[in-house]
Amino acid sequence: MLFADHKRGHMVVPVPVDPKGLAELLNAAAGWLQKALQEARRRRDRGAARVLHDSFVVVASMRAYDNAFRPLLGQLLAFSIEWEDEHRQRVAEELQRFFDIEEILPRFRQAFQALQSSRWEGAGHEALTRLMDAATTFGDEIVGTVWKEKENYVVRTRIFRALSYGQSQGEVNMVYKWAESTAKVLDRRLLAEADNAFGELRNAVLAAHDLPDPGYAVA
Repeated sequence: MLFADHKRGHMVVPVPVDPKGLAELLNAAAGWLQKALQEARRRRDRGAARVLHDSFVVVASMRAYDNAFRPLLGQLLAFSIEWEDEHRQRVAEELQRFFDIEEILPRFRQAFQALQSSRWEGAGHEALTRLMDAATTFGDEIVGTVWKEKENYVVRTRIFRALSYGQSQGEVNMVYKWAESTAKVLDRRLLAEADNAFGELRNAVLAAHDLPDPGYAVA
């Protein structure tokens, strides 16, 4: 889980990293970056601040994506023909929103591209390389695979129809099997790798550059 200081001294306050929590964290991160850029006297310190900020955005976005999708799949694995219409509709709408409204991935992509363009060779370079490797695999093997499922409109239509109107055990099994196979795509080992790499990068950058501590930590 990711944590943010939220201006309470050295106290670290946990924030749930879902789309709403991500927005809160990234607002805090943007505030830190603005302060760091204003206070940094050297160009290399400003570059380090941007790298640290963009790395945090990448890691937080990966975590938020996983945290948003897993509960949805968990609900599908619990699907029953005994569900009330309101429950069915809510789950179907949540799944559709996750597929069709990108609240997390744009932030991930933009920060990832910014890091690639930076060609950072300074403090924490090796840690940043590991973070980028994890993020690349995340984008290719998780986001890419989920995108293919989103674009498979035949299966997708069947899933939504079963969720909304299904009355047979066969329809329940179809939803369950789809959720089970999709859940296997998610791999939190990538998140752990990114978390650890970010922690190492953060420590290296703060030790080598005259920057304020952003108060972010990974646990």
